Amino acid sequence: MEEKQTTNFYCNECKKQYKSYKSLWNHNKTFHIKKPKIKEYICKVCNKSFDNKQNKYYHQKSCKNTPIIKDTTNETINKTLGETVEITNNTIINNTTTNNTNCNNTNCNNKTIIINNYKNDNLEYISDRFKDNLFKNLLDNEKYNVPLPKLIENIKFNSNHKENHNIKIKSDRSKIGFCYDQNKWKAINKNELLDELCDYSLKIFGKYFNEKKDTLSEDTVSQYHQFKQLAKLESELRIQIKKKIETIAYIFTLNNENELDD
Repeated sequence: MEEKQTTNFYCNECKKQYKSYKSLWNHNKTFHIKKPKIKEYICKVCNKSFDNKQNKYYHQKSCKNTPIIKDTTNETINKTLGETVEITNNTIINNTTTNNTNCNNTNCNNKTIIINNYKNDNLEYISDRFKDNLFKNLLDNEKYNVPLPKLIENIKFNSNHKENHNIKIKSDRSKIGFCYDQNKWKAINKNELLDELCDYSLKIFGKYFNEKKDTLSEDTVSQYHQFKQLAKLESELRIQIKKKIETIAYIFTLNNENELDD
């Protein structure tokens, strides 16, 4: 009687042998089919990973673990507005001699930093290029609500100008914020603080507009007046601006909590 011929099936990946194609197919399906890579979104505070960007965002806002977020304040300013922040050697000297009655001394990097009261910021380093880019954003629908948050970011959360680090928002859920005023930190209603920061930045933006209005295009001038009106009212635009300022302040406080508490 003639013996029945058998055919062996080998796995190309691991060389394992099977007597039927179906067995080999099941093996490959289970062990060797390459699964698509799922994009991971990493929490910058605790390094926990998420497969959804929105889930990562909401987790990160309330994450209580030890912060390890890289301080990218100036990178964000430079990337968005093309600003090269200038470090002036006279800043500390000037503030030491003129603001002794208004300010608090903080030891940072072996230098004495004089912290200005939160409505008495140093604005001398704001460049014309930075100001020009603020107005350019008014013509970009996607960046229409950017100028005021970016202005506040460059003034109060600029790592090269610690004399202006006079705002703290320790929680995005709390109703309390903090400002450095009359030589001490004071608790203040967070919404009131954000309103004051919005109006403060709008006032400075108006000053820059008066400086540059003769060089701005008609479209930019028209957009500025419309922007100014909406930013003054409790409009959707103002709400967006306040929310952006809150996020910037919260992340900065989280990154610099030890320094700000000195």
